[in-house]
Amino acid sequence: MEAIANTATQIDPEHRRRLIRKGRQFLETFQKLDPEMPLQQMLTLIEVAMASEAGISISDLAVRVGNATSSTSRNVAILGEHGRGKSKGLEVVKATVDPSDRRYQLVKLTPKGERVIDQLAAVMAQGA
Repeated sequence: MEAIANTATQIDPEHRRRLIRKGRQFLETFQKLDPEMPLQQMLTLIEVAMASEAGISISDLAVRVGNATSSTSRNVAILGEHGRGKSKGLEVVKATVDPSDRRYQLVKLTPKGERVIDQLAAVMAQGA
């Protein structure tokens, strides 16, 4: 934590405000998708976006996000088409059977997910 504090004091105050504003806009993009989206679901979506076009397995995704596989699977369902309980999912990711090993699922972005990630990238690119 001390390394973060030392770095923060070296940033020009105006540049710091721009970065914080950009971070807020980044989070607001998620909020438009789901006003109550937890951080772990945000991280799950970002990790899926960073994976190869072939997708990422739920177990690899769990490791990258730092969650249990069961939690990751639930987050994928919420970000996918099933949602939680009787509610509809956000439909930003899709899990499909891995053709090389049918015991596993690969998670990829949907076209809607691609649009959300494009919006997030646009926020980060502003003023870069």
